[in-house]
Parts: sequence; C-alpha cells; structure tokens
Amino acid sequence: MSTAWTETGKIDERGYQLGVALAHQLDAEADSIDLRVRGFLAAGWQKVRIVTHGWLVVPGGLPKVAIPAFLVESKWARCALVRGESMTDVPTYPSHWNENVRMPRHPESDAFGPTWKMRMVG
Repeated sequence: MSTAWTETGKIDERGYQLGVALAHQLDAEADSIDLRVRGFLAAGWQKVRIVTHGWLVVPGGLPKVAIPAFLVESKWARCALVRGESMTDVPTYPSHWNENVRMPRHPESDAFGPTWKMRMVG
C-alpha cells in the first residue's frame, strides 16, 4: 500500500495568534480537514489517517514546577529528558519511541519552564 503525506489546517498557528478565540475558528479548520480527506478518497485512496499533536489552551499558562537543569539533558515547557540515571522528584515515564529513555512529566500537567501565556481576545 502506498503512503502519502499532506498537511492542512492552521490550528497550531492560529491558536498562538488567537488564544481562546481559536474556538470560534475550529468549525472552519474542521471543514478544511474534511475537504482534504474527501479529496484523497475521491482520488482513489482507500484509507486516510489523520494525525495531530496535542494542543493545550490554559488561561494564564500552567503552574511552574522546578526541575534542576543538572538532572536533565534538555528541557521544554511541558517535558524534559532525564540525564543518565539521575533521580528526580517528578515521576518519569518511558519515551514512546525508546523505552530506555526516561522523560519526567508532572502528573498535573504543570510546566518545567515558561509556557506561552494565553492572551484573552474579544
């Protein structure tokens, strides 16, 4: 079976621009995705898989949880990569792609670093 890849929609981009006002754009975004999928099916594709990444809108951003830099290889707003066998106060989980890689993740979805502060629109 052949595989094709395409990208459509601007949910991520518009989310950063609009904050909570993104909710008013979701119908149009869904219509755009629907149109793309129907195009594939009309062109003879038997199966279409829609893949997206998580997007979280939290008024005011997430509460920050400290994790010392010397315990991690790298750190992003909502996850980090544990350095070697370092022990953290935050629970760790194996990476989906490599079970030998431990990634700390706060169970309450708090942030390890600065998060985007959603601006109220409207």
